[in-house]
Amino acid sequence: LNNIEQKRQQVARQAFGPTVPMKVWTCTFNIACEKNPFLLGPGGNVEETLAPFVPKDHDVYVVGVQEGMGDGFFLGMAEYFDSFGVQLIPGQGKGFGPRIEGRGDGSLLATKYTGIAAFAKTQLIIDGHVKVERACVHEFMGEDLTKAKDIKESLGSKGGAGLAIRCFD
Repeated sequence: LNNIEQKRQQVARQAFGPTVPMKVWTCTFNIACEKNPFLLGPGGNVEETLAPFVPKDHDVYVVGVQEGMGDGFFLGMAEYFDSFGVQLIPGQGKGFGPRIEGRGDGSLLATKYTGIAAFAKTQLIIDGHVKVERACVHEFMGEDLTKAKDIKESLGSKGGAGLAIRCFD
């Protein structure tokens, strides 16, 4: 960051005391290979589908996905979060956060993924109070799985995805 931006962030930080209470909501979803899971909710509406169990009063939201296909799920989450001033935290890699994608469990028609993405109140991101420090994945690759490329690829969706997020200091 340049000096002007660093000073702006320091001034923004002074609005808070030495400790800052933050509300973090986290959840993981098994999408069961649905390309657009929000069409399955009541009325096919993202708001109606998510409002009963995703609160609107938190500062940071961390969402994990298993058996995801495409970006339909995260696009729906982003639409919902945007409706109350929350956005994807930059620095998570391309798209919606780190993910491991492949044909795990014999998925023959399309690849699926395990992934994670983090969102935060827009002002916390703008002021530099919440940021991604690191995004990473760990693929499951035992010795028996690395002998042939097609075998490795066939289990490529197995493993974990993670984010290290800095909140204030």
